[in-house]
Amino acid sequence: MPVVIELTNTLREMLILSRLLQQLFNYKESSYLAWPDNDAMMLAHASLPRGRKK
Repeated sequence: MPVVIELTNTLREMLILSRLLQQLFNYKESSYLAWPDNDAMMLAHASLPRGRKK
């Protein structure tokens, strides 16, 4: 039966790894989704008139 135990341990490790990878991917995806908003904000800020023109 030690083979079965080893298999279950490997499966558990794979599950944990896949869960971690999924969290990483979700985090990356959400940060990528936030990028266009940041760019739009930067562009809007850059196009604002700076101070008064004399």
